[in-house]
Amino acid sequence: MRILFGPEHDGLHIDPNEPNGYEWWYFDAISDDERYVLVVIFFLGTPMSPYYKAVVDGKNPLPKDWCGVFVSLHEKTARGYVEKGYAYNVYSESDLNRQPNRWAPFGLVIGTSGFNNWAPSSKSKPKHRWQIEVNESGLWFGTIQARLMFESRSPAELSEIEGDEHHNWVCVAPACKVEGSVRLGSGEWVDFSGIGYHDHNFGTLPWSQTRSWLWGRGRLVNKDGVPLHTVFYWNHVAPSTGEVPHNQGAFFLLLDSQGRTVYRTASAWGGNSYAWGERSGRYGLPSMHGIDLESETTRADGVCFSNSLQVPLFDSFLSESPFYERGVSQFKLTVEKDSEETEYTGSGIAEVFEPARLCGPIISRMMWTRIRRRS
Repeated sequence: MRILFGPEHDGLHIDPNEPNGYEWWYFDAISDDERYVLVVIFFLGTPMSPYYKAVVDGKNPLPKDWCGVFVSLHEKTARGYVEKGYAYNVYSESDLNRQPNRWAPFGLVIGTSGFNNWAPSSKSKPKHRWQIEVNESGLWFGTIQARLMFESRSPAELSEIEGDEHHNWVCVAPACKVEGSVRLGSGEWVDFSGIGYHDHNFGTLPWSQTRSWLWGRGRLVNKDGVPLHTVFYWNHVAPSTGEVPHNQGAFFLLLDSQGRTVYRTASAWGGNSYAWGERSGRYGLPSMHGIDLESETTRADGVCFSNSLQVPLFDSFLSESPFYERGVSQFKLTVEKDSEETEYTGSGIAEVFEPARLCGPIISRMMWTRIRRRS
């Protein structure tokens, strides 16, 4: 896995006319009161669909024939987060439109939804913005709509972490301020204000070397209310239990409230220890219960860091299937700085994915109960 950083890598990388490619733009947001959780994904060559099995079976499908928009909206209740809106629609090439212009260096429209990436207007206003418009026919809850602006301060320059370019992860905007409105299934529009996240993935299928991956992001605060944002990504190719060997891919990032880098692993390959938790949920997918960064890392200012991040089982599932789970988790982070420990706690979103499970004949048919072809 190769890791890139920053909005400059947020444009189109694959050719929609070349078989077996994929690319997606992922956005999520949690409202300030944690009442609502929204996830929006724009796809070219939707891997989490029958497209993946078509690649594995040697049919060489084209990404342009598998454009997609995924949207889910959940509301917090006494029973945990309950689904209030859901759509996973697949479109063909005729519904794909790229919209770059002098103000927005990249834009994408799929069906009747899309987004624009707006570059900073000046050095005095060093913020990137993503304007998102969602208008999708949904399952069970009617049409789901949203108008949102994601805003992120330009991150400090981070160098690329080299790896296998069959899968590329772009950490675009790990800490965003989100403002806008969302339409509930009842037809009511509600104002939305919260903390968001945006990343971007692209490459070539299949993921033959990936047993599973885990990803998560959270906003945490210490006892004095000082916030940190954390992002981790773990590409797992080892056995399903036990400690992962140090030559496996993992990445960990800490940001302050202004989006500035506080800490990051120097490499995606080793130097730290990671452990599986119990397999959980209805379908028995694994979970990560700890990222242990025991090795001291000296920053430019000479401060030494040691971190331990605990990510428990999901508090509440947002998406659950035999191959993929996404949920809300409570994060706990201990930071040791100059021999003094500070504890941070908070909530965020995490996911676990096992690509091989996409290929089963029953699962391939089951997917169409949650996906619709639209025109």
